Amino acid sequence: MRTLFYSIRYLMKGKENSLIRIFSLALGLVVGVVLFSRIAFELSYDTFYPEADRFLYSF
Repeated sequence: MRTLFYSIRYLMKGKENSLIRIFSLALGLVVGVVLFSRIAFELSYDTFYPEADRFLYSF
């Protein structure tokens, strides 16, 4: 409980810097989730075929 209070108090001291830090953290998390979902989609969109492992690297 004390650590939460100290962290909120620290964030309230430098409001401009804290806002930039929180925004950049949120933006980084969103970009990470989007990249992860894009890679997961690219790796799995052909797996619904019955013999998908035969055609994965056929070119």
